[in-house]
Amino acid sequence: MEQKPPDPPIPPDHQPSAAQSNGPVRPKKRRQWVWIVLLLVFALIFVLILRRDNSKKAAGAAAGGRRAFGGPVTLTTTTAKKGDIGVYLDAIGTVTPVYTTTIYNQVTGIVTDVHYREGQMVRKGDPLVDIDPRQYQAQVDTATGNLILALLQRLSREQNTATIMATHSPEAAALADIVVRMRDGKIEEITRR
Repeated sequence: MEQKPPDPPIPPDHQPSAAQSNGPVRPKKRRQWVWIVLLLVFALIFVLILRRDNSKKAAGAAAGGRRAFGGPVTLTTTTAKKGDIGVYLDAIGTVTPVYTTTIYNQVTGIVTDVHYREGQMVRKGDPLVDIDPRQYQAQVDTATGNLILALLQRLSREQNTATIMATHSPEAAALADIVVRMRDGKIEEITRR
């Protein structure tokens, strides 16, 4: 194995002197002390700010909260009322009802009265709306009149008479040879005179 020659000795002009060897140690210790003192100063300032802020809050609370002006505070009272509170939420989404149903109308006409309010629970058979009955009453009256007319025409053919009169008046009915009494579209009685 090869042996290395020993390192050449360091010339005296390149060797650190005793003054230089102690020099770097002193500034290093000084820097540490400077940093410690700075941190302590900042910590002291921070603690003083927090104490000052807390003492202001305590004094403000003792003097009446945010409105610590020292004057009287005006209060207004009112009576509570029962009613709806309009709570509105603007959002995007889907509303799913618990129960759904489809309501179909059996007849058409003019709605005169509504017997429910939006969101009210209703049961099967509950009346929901009233429809103007005049249109349907007119149709019933026309059908009744047509039935009476057809009946009278048949009677007239059987009896060979030509006078047919449909009336609601009892005085006019007294002049007829045959009187047909009807109620609700059904023949109750036929009398001949």
